[in-house]
Amino acid sequence: MGVEAIRKILILALVGLFVAESIVSVISSKKIENVSSSSFENVIVFNDNFNDNNKDDTKWTEIYNEGEWWERNQRAEFRLYEGGNTREGIESSEFTVSLSTTQSVIFTVDMISDIDHYESWQFVGGLCMEITDGTNYIKATFGRHEDELKFRDSNDDTYTILKDFILDHEGEWSNTIQVFSNKYMVEMDGKESGWIHDSIFSDNPTLTVRIYIELSGDYEDFWWIAGFDNVVVEGQEVRWIDFNYFSVDINDILGISDYIFPDVYWVMFWDTSDCPGGKPESYNWDLDDNGIWDTGKTRARVSKIYLHSPAWVRHRIVCPDGTPHEIRKECDFEWG
Repeated sequence: MGVEAIRKILILALVGLFVAESIVSVISSKKIENVSSSSFENVIVFNDNFNDNNKDDTKWTEIYNEGEWWERNQRAEFRLYEGGNTREGIESSEFTVSLSTTQSVIFTVDMISDIDHYESWQFVGGLCMEITDGTNYIKATFGRHEDELKFRDSNDDTYTILKDFILDHEGEWSNTIQVFSNKYMVEMDGKESGWIHDSIFSDNPTLTVRIYIELSGDYEDFWWIAGFDNVVVEGQEVRWIDFNYFSVDINDILGISDYIFPDVYWVMFWDTSDCPGGKPESYNWDLDDNGIWDTGKTRARVSKIYLHSPAWVRHRIVCPDGTPHEIRKECDFEWG
């Protein structure tokens, strides 16, 4: 074995011993870039699960009072009698949210369509959920007489049918309205409207939600009780995370030629004090910028023979709450 070959083997064997200490010394001498990444975090701005069985006048106001309203059985229950077009229901206290093309408000509530009634064949009435700024609104309804899940908004005050059932669709299910500045979506019992590309509210609206029932019919003695549960309204706040970034060429550290060690080490150092939930759960690399994330660590190695100059490298962390933060960095390689 020649002297040059022995020299190469010894150098490579010593790499593992020197690299950690060498990287630390580079940290102290190399300029570190500070980069911020933002994401949206869901924040509850209003909620009530009615578990205390007591009316909370700091949360709710009875805006339709042509029937009866109870908080019992750990839910809100409403009763109406037939004999006219009547409503019974409540409106939440106000909350203000920020809306954009990427920032939304989400209103979720469970409907209980038939808690009790006067006659078993009595299939009339509607359960309604509504989000409104007092003028503009999005409303989702289950119509018992038509047996339909449907919705409408203030820009087009006509119902769009989500689902028309053949058999009576009674029971309890969850419903959601999600609103961005330029679109919204309604989901009722798993049936989705798809995105409705229309602007309903301003970018920073003050809103309320309403839950109520409607009833008409010909029999004044006939009554019907329905209810709602688990009201949740989530806004989205911008959350920033700061991290430090730099790259290290291992050949520069060791002072050897590309022929000996023709790779570049990319090292990410994160300041994760604002990472929701604590320490990041995973690190990912996209070394060739093709949009495919590979599982990695804070450090990754890429061979120069697979890179062109300049090249783009992407890296991200995923926080314990599932929030990803990433950067995309252009790197101009010096070919020796």
